[in-house]
Amino acid sequence: MKLISNKKGFTLIELLVVVAIIGLLASIVLASLNTARAKARNAKRAQDIKTMQTVLELYRSNNNGNVPVATGWKCSDCIGGNLYGDPSFFINNFVNPKYISEWPKDPTPVGSRGGADFGYLYLSLNGNDYFLLAYGTVEGKSNLLPSGAWPDDTFIFCSNPSANPAWCLVP
Repeated sequence: MKLISNKKGFTLIELLVVVAIIGLLASIVLASLNTARAKARNAKRAQDIKTMQTVLELYRSNNNGNVPVATGWKCSDCIGGNLYGDPSFFINNFVNPKYISEWPKDPTPVGSRGGADFGYLYLSLNGNDYFLLAYGTVEGKSNLLPSGAWPDDTFIFCSNPSANPAWCLVP
């Protein structure tokens, strides 16, 4: 005689195993998504540096080969109240119909920058050579002051690499 089982559902253990597998897969997908977002922001930073370089070269061609002097780092979109924040420097010098309608802003949301010194920075000690700098993947990092020892994911452009080779080695 055969016994007929009335079992019509899943056991609690089976359900917990499925939920655990789904949770594991979801965490893997979210980690990959965050990495992709950071890479996209870094690609945007690299493009913005190229745009700023073009603007500065246009400015230079219209001003007898000179660019505005900034003896200290100027930051276009650093969080207010810090040492470098000076958006008016960029607006007054570069934002107009001849050069660019709006100066680029760092793609990282302000709330997740970690420190006040992140944004696009500009320096020109002599009005001839200039440096553009952007920290890459700034989420969760503390303040990084430009000291010549930048993280690996820093974007820097030097108009004259021989002017300061220590800074210009970073691609």
